[in-house]
Amino acid sequence: MKSGLIDLFGYDKNHVPVVIEVKRSLANISAVHQLRMYVNDIKKDVKEADVRGILCAPRVPDMVKKLLCDYGLEWQEVERRVVLPDDWQRTLKDF
Repeated sequence: MKSGLIDLFGYDKNHVPVVIEVKRSLANISAVHQLRMYVNDIKKDVKEADVRGILCAPRVPDMVKKLLCDYGLEWQEVERRVVLPDDWQRTLKDF
């Protein structure tokens, strides 16, 4: 994509393209704009005019939900149950 790498891309049960942006923590306005750019890029490349965009995060504030609605995008709050170890990430205690 011109705007970056999409986290997940697929088709829903009605064969509509779906772009999913996943955040590990609080969703913010930047994530909305990122998802919107991905959806717009797909709309340019796919014959169908309909493309769904879904922002998934453990918490989506009301302000972000409103912006998503204004852009015709969706959200889903998801609980993060399993955290995979990541040897590259550090905490302040490591220093």
